[in-house]
Amino acid sequence: MGPQFCPLFAAQAEATRPLIVIPLSALQHAGTSTLALHLLQSALVHVKTMLLQQVLAELAWPKKLNDEGQRGLTALF
Repeated sequence: MGPQFCPLFAAQAEATRPLIVIPLSALQHAGTSTLALHLLQSALVHVKTMLLQQVLAELAWPKKLNDEGQRGLTALF
């Protein structure tokens, strides 16, 4: 038996065009890539949060931040 394919049908307006055939292995790789990118994004958000917390832990920042600045930071956490 040959490779498995997943057909994607053209819209009704373009029904005269031939259908597009994408191998299932390509779809599986796309799903894996999507999950890997999501994991990378989550890790980068975590690192960014940790860096920001370290900067804000310095003693000079509470004096520099006014109420508006603190409200702006609230959305990040």
